[in-house]
Amino acid sequence: MVDAACVRDDKCTHAWKKMLVPLTASLYVPGSLDDAEKILVDVGTGYFIEKTMAQGKEYCERKINLLKSNFDELLEMATKKKTVADEMGMLLQAKLRQASPCPSS
Repeated sequence: MVDAACVRDDKCTHAWKKMLVPLTASLYVPGSLDDAEKILVDVGTGYFIEKTMAQGKEYCERKINLLKSNFDELLEMATKKKTVADEMGMLLQAKLRQASPCPSS
């Protein structure tokens, strides 16, 4: 299992290259790469796929692009929802002002 930064930056080109291997999200142990051409790619829910370094790099780049795209879509949707919520808040305040009794002189 190789870190995505290692694949993306071509840092793991030598078979003996020392690196930190992720065991969990917060636990890394020292390790080395025996074969610089074959890596295990974490595809989620505990599943790993053996790929070449080039295929691993391509997979990571596709995943990064997908996440960026999803983030942009969520940001756009959140902005639209906030605009609608602000408009509804202003409308509610206007209705409350109309419904409240006028102060008598």
